[in-house]
Amino acid sequence: MNEQHIETPQRFGSEPLYRGFRDDYSEQARGFTVTIAGAERHDGEKPCTYVVDGHDTESAWAQALAYHLTDTGMLDCYVVAGESFEGTPDADYGKEWTDLRPEPKRKRNDGRAPVPLNGILYRVRLAWPDAGWVLREPPTGKPSLTWRGGPTVEEVGEELRWPDIDMQRTA
Repeated sequence: MNEQHIETPQRFGSEPLYRGFRDDYSEQARGFTVTIAGAERHDGEKPCTYVVDGHDTESAWAQALAYHLTDTGMLDCYVVAGESFEGTPDADYGKEWTDLRPEPKRKRNDGRAPVPLNGILYRVRLAWPDAGWVLREPPTGKPSLTWRGGPTVEEVGEELRWPDIDMQRTA
């Protein structure tokens, strides 16, 4: 058997130890607004806009595309670069958008406060009467809202304007 010895060069002097970072990479994740045109564009509908946290533009676009593909189930989509940017929309952005960042970082995109805890059950039962809603308010810790079937967590969150509660949908 003919073995070759491969030496790995060790260079530490003037070269960086790590390479391949993108120009806009940051160790700290930051907000990006990403607009995606999907198959709905063929029917004259407007593209969807998402706000995500990412370390660079490429990871933010990939995150928004992954969500859009999963949500719609359609492969026919692309990022609209001219309508995508680093940062989050301000109050006069003029378009609807979906916030995919972790819940504490979410902004209300309509300026209204979340539905108060004592009004949550009334609101969801009015919108989705057959979902078997259960709101638990433990003496310590976060309240939680659970339901069977019906709307998604995102739909309920939007309806309630993202209150600070745990939400879970069961099958």
